[in-house]
Amino acid sequence: MSRVKTDETKHFAQMLGANIKFLRLNQPQFMPQKVPAAHLGITYQQLEKYENGKNLPCAFRIKQLADFYKVTPNDILNPSYIHENTKNYEVLDRGFDAEEVSHGDI
Repeated sequence: MSRVKTDETKHFAQMLGANIKFLRLNQPQFMPQKVPAAHLGITYQQLEKYENGKNLPCAFRIKQLADFYKVTPNDILNPSYIHENTKNYEVLDRGFDAEEVSHGDI
């Protein structure tokens, strides 16, 4: 098997990584990368590579991630997962106060 990533593979890795990062950041409380990494038995640097699309997790890791976040592996592999689970930019707005945005403090 070739180690050279095609454009299609890079795109898939970025989509998968974005879904993993979305699941981690879309928690009621902030969750650092060390928490899911410890659950999976990997380093936070490896999880960071998954989230940035530099490495592709194997099927076993995808199943572990799905179990940890209480979703199905199909959810993690779904290219539309973020779009389907974000309404009115709620994830993006969660960290901002409406008055800060209107005054330009950010």
